Amino acid sequence: MPEASDLLDIIIGLFSIPLGILAGHGAVRLFNRIPDSWYWEEGEIPEDQLKRKEQRLRDHPWIWLFSAFFLMAALKLGTEDWMFALPAFAAIWTLVILILADIKTMILPDQLIALLALTGFGFIPYHEGILPPVFGLLLGLIPMMLIYGIGRLVTRDEVMGFGDVKLMGALGFILGPAGIIFTLAAGFLASGIYYGTLLMMGKLRLRDEGPLGPFLAGAAILYLLLYKDLHLILSVI
Repeated sequence: MPEASDLLDIIIGLFSIPLGILAGHGAVRLFNRIPDSWYWEEGEIPEDQLKRKEQRLRDHPWIWLFSAFFLMAALKLGTEDWMFALPAFAAIWTLVILILADIKTMILPDQLIALLALTGFGFIPYHEGILPPVFGLLLGLIPMMLIYGIGRLVTRDEVMGFGDVKLMGALGFILGPAGIIFTLAAGFLASGIYYGTLLMMGKLRLRDEGPLGPFLAGAAILYLLLYKDLHLILSVI
């Protein structure tokens, strides 16, 4: 006779299949239906967007690729700690849509960042009180605001969008100090390697712009997926 934990894993596994499919379909469909007003002020919508007839992202193969990703994420998170999986899955789903938005428009909508921040309340039981989320928020905001401000002073232009600053504030509230430090380090390292490689290959110039959000959001997704593993390693060390 299977034990209670085995039975719970079976239930989670069966539940993860429709959840993954629903999340994959929902992410693509929601991204395609986000109004242009979430990205641009009235009268500032680029001409190519006004004339856009196709979806921002094709349904196929992306719906099924995202469905497979969310299915695996639900299985991993759910079988490790189903209570942690609830806010983590919601945060990861929102981060995926933010990644798509930044890649396609280089804008991180405030509405999605606010939704992401709301998932942070589900992580509070996994912090030692309310102070770690507050410290995480400050650790996410302060370095990014310094980079943003110094960049404006030195170059007279934006070295990164202010959406990235707000994104890191929301992530800091969700992940706490340890998580936001991991996200900052991994995100900037990954972006540096990527854009540095493009520069060396001559496919990018120093003055060219590129989104930073996907690297920061991707690092946060990695941290959430490896949360239990990383904390287990740290406890052993």
